[in-house]
Amino acid sequence: MQIPDTQRPANTNIQPGAIRAPATPSCLPLRQKIRALRNWQTLLFGCLLLLCVSEAGATEPRFAAAQNNCNPPRSQKTQTAYVQHIIDGDTLVLKDGRHVRLLGINAPELGRKGRKHQPLALAARQALQQLLPAQSPVLLLTGKQPRDRYRRTLAHLYNQQGHSIEQQLLLRGMAFQITIPPNLGQHACLRQAEQYARRHGLGVWGERAYQALPAAQLLPKHEGFQRVTGRVTRTARGRGNLQLELDQRLFVLIRHKNLIHFDAEQVLGLLGQDVELRGWIVARTLSTG
Repeated sequence: MQIPDTQRPANTNIQPGAIRAPATPSCLPLRQKIRALRNWQTLLFGCLLLLCVSEAGATEPRFAAAQNNCNPPRSQKTQTAYVQHIIDGDTLVLKDGRHVRLLGINAPELGRKGRKHQPLALAARQALQQLLPAQSPVLLLTGKQPRDRYRRTLAHLYNQQGHSIEQQLLLRGMAFQITIPPNLGQHACLRQAEQYARRHGLGVWGERAYQALPAAQLLPKHEGFQRVTGRVTRTARGRGNLQLELDQRLFVLIRHKNLIHFDAEQVLGLLGQDVELRGWIVARTLSTG
């Protein structure tokens, strides 16, 4: 499914770039923060994947224009496999037993261990089931990092016609775009698909539950994947990394190994600007005694 030329969204100010959070975040020197935040019980560390967009201008990642369509690159070979069943909106099982996590998207989560389903989680799973019915063939293009920490295969998926499954889910508003180094392929085309759904208020973009949260209002219950807005109140360099602070509440680390994807001076120049970020938030409780 391609976006008709007459319906392609205009460029917006939302220009994501790549930030990969550490498994156990250590976003800022804590002793300095404790002195300044004696009355706080909890600090929220933004271990966020996608930075960040300013209202005045965007931080454009250097890989953003690498590809403007979602077709599999001719220089890379795809594998043919067959679908066993769909787990949720971004994960499936193949007949050969592999669990596959779709690259480039994050769909609403199904409830587990007594938790409620997130809004549209069932709809996202149903959309993927419609795109890839059980027993149907699917083409896989594995990422530069082929597996995640759960041993799932990380791959872009295509139907027999060569159409991107992630692109079609994003066009329907059934997922958010994410970019996690080193798997940077198709960033530009997937971002465009998301912008189309966002512009038309489709799926998650029409759900109040998925509105961006103000950084100043974040609480420990907001752990997990979020979109966050706020003003950059501090920027700094430290140990080769870039550090941002939003509304003196959310701390974000761009690790040294990912700085190749950014213009560091442009990121540091976001001080005082309003930005939007997305990714996974971890709350850290500190002793202030």
